[in-house]
Amino acid sequence: MNIKSEANKQGEISYIVHPGFPGKGLATELAGMLIEYGFNKHNLHRIYATCDVRNVASSRVLEKNAMKKEGCLHEDVLVDNQWRDSYLYAILEPEWRR
Repeated sequence: MNIKSEANKQGEISYIVHPGFPGKGLATELAGMLIEYGFNKHNLHRIYATCDVRNVASSRVLEKNAMKKEGCLHEDVLVDNQWRDSYLYAILEPEWRR
């Protein structure tokens, strides 16, 4: 959890799953815990996350936690000397409480 703006009550979540533990629901559970922590402990209004457009599993993790895809950030990250596109997902506190 990274508090990106206290004034605007926004935070960003991120996670990395060890390659030996895919498909066990760990990332989904962790993302849910981070979202709950951000809204309940930090009184955030909006929490967002990004993921590589090719990472279908990470997109599913965010969608399972009721985050909505807001768009695509084109060539926003440079990895191994190659530009990567990212999807942007977010959830608002009132949506999460429903």
